[in-house]
Amino acid sequence: MIIIKKLIPILFFILLYQCGYSAVYKDKDTNFKIVVLEINGNKDINNKINFNLKKHLRNESNKEFMISINSTLNKSVISKDLTGKATNYELTAVSTFNINYMGKTKVLSFNENLKIKSIDNFFEQKKHENEIISNFATSIYNKLIVQLELIE
Repeated sequence: MIIIKKLIPILFFILLYQCGYSAVYKDKDTNFKIVVLEINGNKDINNKINFNLKKHLRNESNKEFMISINSTLNKSVISKDLTGKATNYELTAVSTFNINYMGKTKVLSFNENLKIKSIDNFFEQKKHENEIISNFATSIYNKLIVQLELIE
């Protein structure tokens, strides 16, 4: 019985390795180059998006996108307790991309939002918000790359 328990994970690994499985969000090679011309708005979101876009700057491709980024981040109070202290927030990030490709201009806009509960510890609250903002930026970047791959 012990031998079977040890054999199952090994067999599972071998089968997965042979089936061609790959992670969905694994970084993949793209066949285009991205040059960021201008960045406006929320610096936290923009820095994370721009960091991810730099991977595409070194691509040697004829398909080159010139992009301007404008991002906003809003934190709004949804509910308060009886003392007037905010208990629930909504974080909303909106990123607009002006894309120039072969003399044509296209505007893409992506938004992300999430409702969160307030945490009494200010530093923990800020840390949690920064993680959410980072996740927003990654999600917006992934959506942008998918849309750029569809442009002919």
